[in-house]
Amino acid sequence: MIVVLVVRWLRPFVIPPLRTRARRLPDKYKGPLLLAVDWLYPPWRLHDGVNQAQRGRDGTALRLERLRRLGDRARVVLLGGVYLDVKVGPVPAGELGPHEIGNIHPLELAAGGSALHVGRRLAMSFGVHSTLITRIGHGDPFSGELRRRLKLERWQRRPQRGVRRSKGVQCGVSLHIEHRDSHVSTLTHAGSLRELRWSLPVIRLVQSRTRGVGVLLISGFFRTSLEQGLAGAIDKLPGHVLVCMDHGDFVAEGNGDHVEALRDVFTQGLVDVYICSYPELLTYAEAVLGESARVRDLSPQDLLNVLATLRLVPEVVVVRGGLDMEDSPVLFAHGMHVSPVQCDDPFRTQDSRRGAKSAFTAAFVAHLIQGKPGSAEDVVKEAVCAALEHWRTRPA
Repeated sequence: MIVVLVVRWLRPFVIPPLRTRARRLPDKYKGPLLLAVDWLYPPWRLHDGVNQAQRGRDGTALRLERLRRLGDRARVVLLGGVYLDVKVGPVPAGELGPHEIGNIHPLELAAGGSALHVGRRLAMSFGVHSTLITRIGHGDPFSGELRRRLKLERWQRRPQRGVRRSKGVQCGVSLHIEHRDSHVSTLTHAGSLRELRWSLPVIRLVQSRTRGVGVLLISGFFRTSLEQGLAGAIDKLPGHVLVCMDHGDFVAEGNGDHVEALRDVFTQGLVDVYICSYPELLTYAEAVLGESARVRDLSPQDLLNVLATLRLVPEVVVVRGGLDMEDSPVLFAHGMHVSPVQCDDPFRTQDSRRGAKSAFTAAFVAHLIQGKPGSAEDVVKEAVCAALEHWRTRPA
């Protein structure tokens, strides 16, 4: 016991100089030694201006800069919904009705959900492995099939540790009906995702898997119960964890608690980065400002300026897609400064493939970590530009 106490007392004095010396070694030795040093004394324990007990807008820049300094040693945690995707089709246009269609292709099953697509893309394109935290059902064929498929996702750190099960509840299921005119209709059953909520084990899992420094990406927000205690849960996270929100389709109707929770954490600065499409941002603005504000009369840049001025959005906002501007398909805001991102080669951002939008989100998160250290504004701009290029040139 005495030896343990002495070692714990010496760590703050011995480990930081050792970490500095390790960075000067050749790559062959630097990586393993840094991993060992970080295990003994996680870098989030270092006091570099971010108060571990407080979060807010003032800490966003420090969190972004610290992520770049850590590089690949920063961890990523994906918190959100996963589904068993069932693909049906092709269905002739206009032929859905009270009769049988007997010439569809065999049904296709796959594990889906934005958190899953981001995790796959992070590993496949950038070599970044992440931790998935979600909830599936238990005791029905759909949940069994989804659990089996999640075990095959090799990109996860410690697979299944973050996958919780709800007994007697069916997992989330998405039915994708593909029509012959190429559009897709989606029917979704949230199922066990309604039981995905903040709890002490979830908070501790985020803390342990990020080791106090990294990125927490919250997705599929409106299909879950993560709005319950959202502000309190984020406030308990270590001050060096960058919190990103990519909620997916904004469903305001019937989800007043979700909208209110988003507004609260955005206003308080508890979320650092907000990733959304322009239609999603427009719907959010109408939900928090009211239709009388006539936000649809504003240009995308003016709308983002208004929301930033009123502190109704986080310190960093990335609007990708839905802008109807092929040469500037992405807007981003850092503080009160709103900038369009130019694209040399115009392209369409409308893509019906499942997980298409997640390509941009994954690239953005990866480039927040990977790259040369710099100021927060430079880090965000580089990440947005790199994500846009990856979105444009992504493989199918």
